[in-house]
Amino acid sequence: MAANLLDVPETSARARPRSPGVPPISCTCYACGRPFGTTSVLIHQRTCTKKHQWGLDKLPPKKRVPLPNPPATPLPDSSASSDAFDAYNSDARELYSNHAKICAYCIDQEKIRQDEEAAERLRREAEEAEARRQAEEAAERLRREAEEAEARRQAEEAAERLRREAEEAEARRQAEEAAERLRREAEEAEARRQAEEAAERLRREVEEAEARRQAEEAAERLRREAEEAEARRQAEEAAERLRREAEEAEARRQAEEAAERLRREVEEAEARRQAEEAAERLRREAEEAEARRQAEEAAERLRREAEEAEARRQAEEAAERLRQQAEEAEARRQAEEAAERLRREAEEAAVAVERLAAEAEAERRRRNAKQKTFLRKGEGKTAYDQTKEKIEREKLEAEARADIAHFSVKHAREQGKLAPAGRSKAPCEDKAVDYVEVDSKTERQWREKDLADLRTLGLSEESRVVKH
Repeated sequence: MAANLLDVPETSARARPRSPGVPPISCTCYACGRPFGTTSVLIHQRTCTKKHQWGLDKLPPKKRVPLPNPPATPLPDSSASSDAFDAYNSDARELYSNHAKICAYCIDQEKIRQDEEAAERLRREAEEAEARRQAEEAAERLRREAEEAEARRQAEEAAERLRREAEEAEARRQAEEAAERLRREAEEAEARRQAEEAAERLRREVEEAEARRQAEEAAERLRREAEEAEARRQAEEAAERLRREAEEAEARRQAEEAAERLRREVEEAEARRQAEEAAERLRREAEEAEARRQAEEAAERLRREAEEAEARRQAEEAAERLRQQAEEAEARRQAEEAAERLRREAEEAAVAVERLAAEAEAERRRRNAKQKTFLRKGEGKTAYDQTKEKIEREKLEAEARADIAHFSVKHAREQGKLAPAGRSKAPCEDKAVDYVEVDSKTERQWREKDLADLRTLGLSEESRVVKH
């Protein structure tokens, strides 16, 4: 710490640029080492010496080191030359540096200043962390608003698509029978085009999700590198602080050795005076007790600092554990939402199939009525049963495809969604699909579509397996 006291700020003409021929306007105080104007330096020196003397009065008599005399060089005024200012400031800095090495009051003041700088540094770091947290919250809020806007846009597109389909169906019902074949071909072409557009849209969404993930990974990598750099800087500062403390301890030890040598010489001289031996012995015992007390206080201070560091480390570990648990819970919640969404889509597809079948039956009945062709007795029930069986079979196939796409053929078989072809079904397999209809190519296509949906939602295949 004594080394820091020697870092006296330069106040000469060489310390800052100035116009040629203009002398410096500051002088260094020999008591505290700070620069002041030529007019205020004398006022400051009177106040500074009084303050220094008050600080010395609070110290034990043994540790009191009186201030040196003012510099022998005369104090320059505002009209003096640069050389006069340089000579005075050089003498004042030398007096202050020599005095600060042995003055306990100056060392204590330097410690207080360093503690205040450390507290200010911690406050600035806390403010920067708060600013970063607020920026992250703002970015998260903007991202959620963008997602909500995208969801609204997709819902409007879906509503518009449904409206157009309803209008096309109405136009098809009013068309003549001769145009029915062309209408079906147009509908098939439109369905293919919409399927291609949906596939292209899903592909773009997957690419955008991948780009976002890569950007987030890059940001996380930069954040970790910044944290590592900050940790290295703090470690270097701690090493530098320890080095300075070691130098200060060495300086104190040398000063104590010199004092010890002087004390031994005094003790040898005092040994000849038998009347003062008892007083000298009591003084030594008091000094040893004071040294032991200071050593115990230093040990207690180090122990408290170690306990505080351990408490901070445990708090950081607990915070990291809580963050990981929150991330895992969020991943599970997203996987459950994806599964629920896919289940609802399967139910909506089944309802749509039933509605289309009913519309087809109604359209057939209207065509028959228009052509004045009627079913014979018993054919109406047969047609109804066939239509119902077809709708039921399509519904079961949709459920089986959803189960296989979500899990596997084995899982669909265990859940009663599939039954082996070529044998009579058990009572529990009445609503099962023959799994000879589900070949490996079909299963692979369903799985690829399922994984594409998961990637669109920002999930992974592991999330689907954990859900299962």
